[in-house]
Amino acid sequence: MNTADFEQWLIDQSYRDSTCTTTLQGVRQAYAGYLADPDLPPPPSTHAACKRLVAYCAATNTDPDLQVWLQSHGINPPGRQVRAVPRARKFQAESFSERDYQTILAVCSEDPSPEATVVYVLATTGLRIGDVLRIPTDNLALSLEAAQGGGRGVLPLERKGGSWISVPILGALDAWERLYDQGQHYRNIAGYVTDGGSESAQPAGMAYQRVHKWFRRLGAAHDLQGRVHLHRLRRTVAVRGLKATNGDLVAVGQMLGHTSITSTQKYVDEVNVDRVADLQRKIRNL
Repeated sequence: MNTADFEQWLIDQSYRDSTCTTTLQGVRQAYAGYLADPDLPPPPSTHAACKRLVAYCAATNTDPDLQVWLQSHGINPPGRQVRAVPRARKFQAESFSERDYQTILAVCSEDPSPEATVVYVLATTGLRIGDVLRIPTDNLALSLEAAQGGGRGVLPLERKGGSWISVPILGALDAWERLYDQGQHYRNIAGYVTDGGSESAQPAGMAYQRVHKWFRRLGAAHDLQGRVHLHRLRRTVAVRGLKATNGDLVAVGQMLGHTSITSTQKYVDEVNVDRVADLQRKIRNL
């Protein structure tokens, strides 16, 4: 019996690593007993492993005598199908590269369309598209007036569910001014993106789809790497903010509109990967 071939078969059948290990241990014990005295049955503790061995012998047509010996003691292939090993947990989508991020900003700056304006706001503030499309232009007008007059420049924003957050706008004033200029004739930005044809719940959904489609076209036209999805802009802003502030979770969390610092911590992993890579390079160059 070739245990290496049997181990590879277990792996090909999608058994877990721990199951492969215990199966090989049980099979080795049972096989040693078979060589010592074929008249004795395999130990009960090895029966589960021996069932997989019977399945292997039947599937590969190897060691027929061993298969007959096991089945003569009432050990048959497993009665249930092998469950595939669950896929490893996917890493969260990475932020856009520096090249792709600058490309997005450049294209949005040159494109006068309302979709480009919304994407420009997302790329400079890190807010969710649902937040931006729900902003009443009256609220935005008051915040802009305060910011332009030397005030704090904070935009009150009501999120889905009725909670309120305060979004600083001074650092991205050009994006907010552009958004206001395009949406000032309508009750909110969602109404503008859908040409303001209705005040029902439908325009917000239509606006969401139009901005997503516009962004996907941008990604295809400029060969953006990875999945071109609007939420990657939020992650990009978060990661760049953490790098720029040397990991200031409080400031980045306020920028993103997080009510808890634990929400901001999920963006730290990508920053830490870059820091570890820098540390490894420095160690090699000492």
